[in-house]
Amino acid sequence: MNPGWSHPKPADWIQVVDRALSEDLGPGDLSAACLEPGRRCSWFIEIQAPGIVCGLGIADHLFEKTWVMNRDGDSVKPNDMVIRGEGVSTEVLS
Repeated sequence: MNPGWSHPKPADWIQVVDRALSEDLGPGDLSAACLEPGRRCSWFIEIQAPGIVCGLGIADHLFEKTWVMNRDGDSVKPNDMVIRGEGVSTEVLS
């Protein structure tokens, strides 16, 4: 079970995410091209307004090393950190 997912997982979600990323990035991310190749960073997603968590399983899939603090469907409030991670800067930015 992926951290963060509420079951059942959506059908064909990996193909949908991959297609969306290829449409968005096209030949590459111009901002990421400005960064030193291979440089690593830490990142996190912090809540800005009250709401319900959704999509943490996708974030966990996309990033190399993650720590998930919530699950899809959890109520959250401003300043809650729902996921954090580490990875190659160019991949995180893209």
